[in-house]
Amino acid sequence: MKGYWKVFFILFSLFLLISLVKGLLLYKEELSNLRETRKIVEKTLKQNISLRSKMKYLQDKKHLEKVIREKLNLLKKGEHVLIIPTPSPTITPTPTTSMPVFKKVLNFFF
Repeated sequence: MKGYWKVFFILFSLFLLISLVKGLLLYKEELSNLRETRKIVEKTLKQNISLRSKMKYLQDKKHLEKVIREKLNLLKKGEHVLIIPTPSPTITPTPTTSMPVFKKVLNFFF
């Protein structure tokens, strides 16, 4: 009868050891998932803050007025438009040096 208790105790201890190792591996995996999720949450919070500030800027009356005036080409009273033409590039002819006829003939054959 003592032999059965030893075998039972060894098997039970082995079962507990295997359960402990599985639990530790699952804990390690879940901890890794938790870290990744925290990184994603931090990134999303930063993006949220950025988008809120951009939204606030875009809804600002001064910005809206500026965009509308630029798109519709509107002016305030007392403003004047100054149109500066773009300068056209001036083409300067490159001087060509004419070669003597004998050099042209030599270049043609050789």
